[in-house]
Amino acid sequence: MLLPIASIFDIVTTDAKIGTNTETEIDTPRCSTMLVQGDSGADVLELQRLLLRWSAFSGYRQTDDADGMSGYFDEAVRTAVETFQGAMFLQPNGVVGALTWRSLYSGVPIHMPTLHPGAQGIEVSRLQKILAATADLPSDAITSVYDATTEQVVRQVQDQAGLSVSGIVDSDTWRALSRAIAYSRMAGNNQSSNREG
Repeated sequence: MLLPIASIFDIVTTDAKIGTNTETEIDTPRCSTMLVQGDSGADVLELQRLLLRWSAFSGYRQTDDADGMSGYFDEAVRTAVETFQGAMFLQPNGVVGALTWRSLYSGVPIHMPTLHPGAQGIEVSRLQKILAATADLPSDAITSVYDATTEQVVRQVQDQAGLSVSGIVDSDTWRALSRAIAYSRMAGNNQSSNREG
């Protein structure tokens, strides 16, 4: 049984330092202005462009209003930002800060730790909760210890994503998990639409 995506959001940290993984080189964002609902202007237009680019993660869609490019940070933009932040393992607070900009430009989670079998702690608990929501890790296997059960599910995810099957959670594995969250969200939306229609 999949956990609601909101459960994943409960396990992420704030839009600040999440880990120390520097395996993936990240482009320097062209925008660095902190944005919140109610803002407007060129930086919001750039935000909207990026949300459209990553619509699979953000859920942001084009509208009749200039293809969704109003330059105004409204409720729809805030919701898309929060959804995108959750898929990137950032705190889904609707505030576009430095890490959110970096993830918007790269399209991948950033600063996620590399985890090896035997690791322990909050980072492993985060991984296990994500695996319980997107893969086959039983919810009673969330122990904060990267044990054999967790490794088996990580290897399964890596194999299904066409990655090197190492059992080590690296930037490519975090990226695959991020995409699994987006897919899970989209599948949930499609099921809701099918029930309503």
